[in-house]
Amino acid sequence: MKQVVILLAALFITSAAFSQSVDSVRYEIRNGDKVEQVEWVIFYLSDGQIEIHSTNFNDGTVQTVLCDSQYVTSYWKYNDPLKDSAFEVTAYDDRLHLRGKIKSKYEDKWLDSDTMPWIQFQGLAMEHFVENGKPIMKFVSIKADNGKLYRLKARQREVNKIAVGDEQMLARRVEVRLSGWRSRFGSVNYWIDEISGQFVRFEGFSEPLLRRKLVYQRLAPSVQPQEDLKLTVRME
Repeated sequence: MKQVVILLAALFITSAAFSQSVDSVRYEIRNGDKVEQVEWVIFYLSDGQIEIHSTNFNDGTVQTVLCDSQYVTSYWKYNDPLKDSAFEVTAYDDRLHLRGKIKSKYEDKWLDSDTMPWIQFQGLAMEHFVENGKPIMKFVSIKADNGKLYRLKARQREVNKIAVGDEQMLARRVEVRLSGWRSRFGSVNYWIDEISGQFVRFEGFSEPLLRRKLVYQRLAPSVQPQEDLKLTVRME
């Protein structure tokens, strides 16, 4: 955990120097019977890009993503010490270059996005998707466990009344399925708060064949003063 904190602090100092504002949000992750917490620190850079640092405080997984204002990804760095995975992916027009270890196996390969946007942090991208009012969005995303590229389709659905902690809210459900014939194998759902426009809940399956449920639920306010973020980095 000490190394994770040192790395997070170093990344924070570097990005904060070039950012105009910083947000932070924490989610509780329920993966079957396992409960974890993850924090996303979001830097809105002076050149219009967005840099996201994700830290799982239970298993030590650290991610860094660079994307544009619509959360279309241009770079992703992933490090999961428990699974011996450490790789990075860089976008070159419609091709994505993945290089590094996935579960101890070294890979160096190119993936073709077929001109569709690459979105790696889907929860935040769904905020923008709901805000712009389009009913359907097609995109690609990479699964960290196998390094494979998947083609996905998001659809805006109905507004639900849901509970997030002790708070009741109205939230727009966004359904995401694999594209084409694979769409029959089920879907995952994101909920975006109707008032704040924030991603507040996710439901899917970490192991679809075993129906092992995976749930993300927002814990912390999405906006936190930068001074408090520095204190958090030092104290965790």
